[in-house]
Amino acid sequence: MFSQRMAKNATRLVDRKRLKGVDIPLRYRIDMLLLKPPGAAGATYHQDASEHGSDRVGELQFWLALAEVTAEMSAMRFVNHSHREGPLGSVFNDDKGDLLEQFPMLTSELGLSAPFHYQPGDCTVHHGYTVHGGPENTTDKARWSYLFSYSPVDTRYWNGSTRNWGSERKRLGDRDNPIVHLQDTEKA
Repeated sequence: MFSQRMAKNATRLVDRKRLKGVDIPLRYRIDMLLLKPPGAAGATYHQDASEHGSDRVGELQFWLALAEVTAEMSAMRFVNHSHREGPLGSVFNDDKGDLLEQFPMLTSELGLSAPFHYQPGDCTVHHGYTVHGGPENTTDKARWSYLFSYSPVDTRYWNGSTRNWGSERKRLGDRDNPIVHLQDTEKA
């Protein structure tokens, strides 16, 4: 994960058109071992970069299976091309549900990938704004995976920590920050 080869490969995956061909080095962001025990709840559909509080586009997430993962074990699914929608908002620690509930047209417009069947060592890589999640683990086996990620070298996090999972974000309230215009959806 810290090797020159891995860094070069990760850099190749960053959207070059968005960065106008500028070679921006990547920085290791975080890594973690993840366990979804039998019966564990599914993963809320979310965008990693929206949850992390970063101020740059270009975050990459690597998800590596450490054991076989079947669809029934909460295998991840991705909303196709959803990274092109930009940041859709933080949903962790929020009463508004997940992104598929907030934006019900996402899957009908963009499509949802089939659940992956991973063998040990299989890895998926997704852009920080790719909407993804998964169902509950309905098997009697634990799902083991390893997550590691990179972000552009000049990325700043608004609390100075890569472990910000949206927990510091709060919605603005109507009293102090009133809505000034609400689109009439019946005429739109």
